[in-house]
Amino acid sequence: MRNPNFDFLKGFLIILVVIGHLIHGHVEDNFTRWLIYGFHMPLFIAISGYMFSSVYNRQVSFTELFSKYKVRLIFPWLLAVLLYWLYINYGDFKDGEQNQPIYINLIRPYYHLWFVCGLLSWMFTTWFAKRLGLSLGKLFVISAVVSVLWLVMMKYNLDSGVQQPVLKVIRDFFYYAYRPQHYVFFVGGLYLKEHPITLSNKVCISLILVGFAGRVALYYYQSQPVLFILNYFELNVALVLFLFKKAMQQPWFNSKLLQWLGINSFGVYLWHIIPLLTVHQIIYMMGGSCQLWLHYSMDAVLLCVTLGTIFLMSKNKFTSTYLIGMKKNNN
Repeated sequence: MRNPNFDFLKGFLIILVVIGHLIHGHVEDNFTRWLIYGFHMPLFIAISGYMFSSVYNRQVSFTELFSKYKVRLIFPWLLAVLLYWLYINYGDFKDGEQNQPIYINLIRPYYHLWFVCGLLSWMFTTWFAKRLGLSLGKLFVISAVVSVLWLVMMKYNLDSGVQQPVLKVIRDFFYYAYRPQHYVFFVGGLYLKEHPITLSNKVCISLILVGFAGRVALYYYQSQPVLFILNYFELNVALVLFLFKKAMQQPWFNSKLLQWLGINSFGVYLWHIIPLLTVHQIIYMMGGSCQLWLHYSMDAVLLCVTLGTIFLMSKNKFTSTYLIGMKKNNN
């Protein structure tokens, strides 16, 4: 049975995703983006792991697993990869210039599209680990070690010496698509569905407050990789434990909008960049610059139009299935 609390939480998180992409400036230079990027994706990924439990607990073959997600995830994602590639390279096509081959986008997905590639990779990795007879507890420990080591490698640029072409392709896939630093949260969400862990509210809230305080401090002292890694895991583990505990205990207040956004979060995630790119193109045609309030106003208007379009698509069987990955009883 679908838990509406997780739809509510996904709806809130997808709003943070959109805001994070809407705000101008690099993550390291904008406090709001820095704060959002500290926790929104690990939570989203943990919920994805939680929802994967219905598949994990069944003995399914690779073909069955692929068939389950080929329409819900793979086809809409591949369509988005194609359309964004055409959109971004339209100017090169028009001018007859060389453009980036589309297959590169499967290794280094465009901007936000990495998440779907990562999600599919985590699902198949988890399925394969189960087929090997690896218990969920052991997989969690392995995923935690891998996630920490990968984040250490990223923060200390230990992969900078990779020059061999094949190794660079493999490195790029893991760096830009698979993103092992997040895998522990996928396995963690799945583990919590099967083996709930409860800490007292006081302990969880204290850890969350310490985590957010650390995140704020690290905005001003960003050259501290060890503290960054510790804060990343401490904050997000505390948030996952606290919110999962609350979500599995009792219904939260009802918000049809947030629940709708949560249920349709995949469609929103795939297509919310289109209005932002459109505004960027409009401003380019206007001379390349405009006042910030006008930029944000145009973003907001076109985002509302996009959400309205997604709402209409969710009412049609064909578009809801092949464009936004919606299916009945899609838990």
